[in-house]
Amino acid sequence: MVIFDVETSSPDETREIAKQFAEKVKKGDVVFIEGELGAGKTEFVRGFVLYHGIRLIRSPSFTVVFEHMSRFGYPVYHIDLYRFTGDFMELLERGIIDIFEKRNGIVLVEWADRIEDFYRSTYTVKIEIISDAKRRIKIEKY
Repeated sequence: MVIFDVETSSPDETREIAKQFAEKVKKGDVVFIEGELGAGKTEFVRGFVLYHGIRLIRSPSFTVVFEHMSRFGYPVYHIDLYRFTGDFMELLERGIIDIFEKRNGIVLVEWADRIEDFYRSTYTVKIEIISDAKRRIKIEKY
């Protein structure tokens, strides 16, 4: 089921759509975020976590996983798999498997297409670059 299918013209609009979407997501949900490099995946995450009262995030490309505490009292995990090699043992060693199994918060995964063979999402966010400023954001619930 499609939740959102919209075009945005700025990072601010992308973050606003993400905040609106965040209202629908609940503890235990997994959100896969897909799009090419520079599409706005991290901007989307910034808007999502703003709804949860989290003001500052960085792209976890080197750290891979950040855990933030939501104003609702549960964690929001931000996972970036840009550098993930596809090795299941890497998921285990980095604690990502534990995060998926605990279901104690919300899990946001950038570059999620790299683990679709291992895990399924509650929602998938696809961000497509239309032009320098425009993005198409399509969110589906499974």
